[in-house]
Amino acid sequence: MSATQRSRSARTEHFYAITFASLRAQAAHATGAQAPEHVAPITLVEHLIKRKPDLAKRTWQTYKSAVRAQLEHAAGQAPSLQDAQEIQYAIQILDSEGQAGALRRTNRTSARKAKQIQDADLQAIYDHLQKLSANELEMRGPRSASARALLTWCQATSLVGVRPGEWLHADRITLPGGEPALLVQNAKNTHGRGNGKTRTLKLGALSPEQLESIEQMLELVDGHRDAESFARLTETLRKTLRRIAQRVLGKRRSYPALYSFRHQFAADAKSAGDGTATVAALLGQASDETAIRNYAPARVGRGRVLVQPLPEEVATVRLKAKPKPFSRPK
Repeated sequence: MSATQRSRSARTEHFYAITFASLRAQAAHATGAQAPEHVAPITLVEHLIKRKPDLAKRTWQTYKSAVRAQLEHAAGQAPSLQDAQEIQYAIQILDSEGQAGALRRTNRTSARKAKQIQDADLQAIYDHLQKLSANELEMRGPRSASARALLTWCQATSLVGVRPGEWLHADRITLPGGEPALLVQNAKNTHGRGNGKTRTLKLGALSPEQLESIEQMLELVDGHRDAESFARLTETLRKTLRRIAQRVLGKRRSYPALYSFRHQFAADAKSAGDGTATVAALLGQASDETAIRNYAPARVGRGRVLVQPLPEEVATVRLKAKPKPFSRPK
């Protein structure tokens, strides 16, 4: 293991693994490979370099770091000297590519992802997904299966505000006293960004139907517990949501994305008026300032969320935001 690998946190390594799996799956689709694992290292690198003109510099650097980290790991476990040399050659090609040619910023990613979801838009998407899901009784096709999975994902995330990648290691637990809860591993827990390694969301106020949504989501993830399978799942659902949103919402500047449900949850939590530390604890943020600056504002919230953090996790949030209360929705 290199010094660079030792200095990276386990959370970063996990993020790199998921990102690499997603990029390799995209390369397989673009090159006609039968499976992602059949994509040669140099083919993956060339595919990523080809995409650089459409990527923001920050995104390019993230993708480059993820691919390099995984290739470096693969080189150390290569079954033959020739395989190791091929991987090292791919790494050299990747290292020779700087940020030149990437976009300073792009509206192909976050700028086109809505940071809020209007009730009418959400209902239109849900109605369409339920219609597609019902078709499974007559035609057991992949689109109906994707629709059911996406409906489960959206409904569960709306309730708890979990990041897409955090679902991979989320688990249902029971608190002392019998209250159900969701234990989530905080995705951004490096350099003091996360409020501890995990956060606990109390689910006692959820209805039986809402609890069932959480259970169905965990069952969905159970079938995709390795990084590559989970990456394929999220990529499929991302594309499905994009396609359906464009169909049912018509032409517009931005559309809901998987992460939009976390943004709406944040807005709902802010508008509940429980305080910045509570919102930060719900989101797994170490500082209350992050929740204010990086997520949808309280004015687009719905006034409440049904889950609550543990008091001891609220107490560990760093209070940096100016003492200005969140405004409630009109």
